[in-house]
Amino acid sequence: MSVFDEYRSKLKTAEKAVSVVKSGDWVDYASMNGFPKMLDAALARRRDELHHVKIRGNLIPGPVQVYRPFLSPTSAAPDTRNG
Repeated sequence: MSVFDEYRSKLKTAEKAVSVVKSGDWVDYASMNGFPKMLDAALARRRDELHHVKIRGNLIPGPVQVYRPFLSPTSAAPDTRNG
């Protein structure tokens, strides 16, 4: 198998990639230009089934999608009432 075939065999959709995230997991986002927008959106779609997932990244141009439901319109701070 060539390196290109091996690479193609490992490609997954964003939904498939975030399907391995469990409640309580840490998710590391890349920095700046490496920000995983599609993965972030896919993880946000799972927000009702996951609890206490912690996300970290360096210089993330935020807020990230997974926090949008918890942001109040007048504040950038997350609303932690559900967490």
